[in-house]
Amino acid sequence: MLDSSFSCKELCNLSLDLSSDKSELSEAVLSFDFRLDWFLCFFLSFTFFFSFSFLFFSFVSSFLLFSDLFWFFISFSFCFNFSFSLFFCA
Repeated sequence: MLDSSFSCKELCNLSLDLSSDKSELSEAVLSFDFRLDWFLCFFLSFTFFFSFSFLFFSFVSSFLLFSDLFWFFISFSFCFNFSFSLFFCA
């Protein structure tokens, strides 16, 4: 039971405080949801583009018999896909 010393104004202020806490909580949930969506977008796009470029560059390096360039192609595709995934998800 509520204490009888609460006035109507105090109860209204209390209910406003509770609703503001809910809005802060919903903002925190939305912020977390946005970060989770961004992380999934980045992870999936990076994985897709890196695997595609890895297969392409490994095929090219094996076809041209440039095994010394294989690690260069891998590092290049990693850096390129990292920056492309950041741009794609921004």
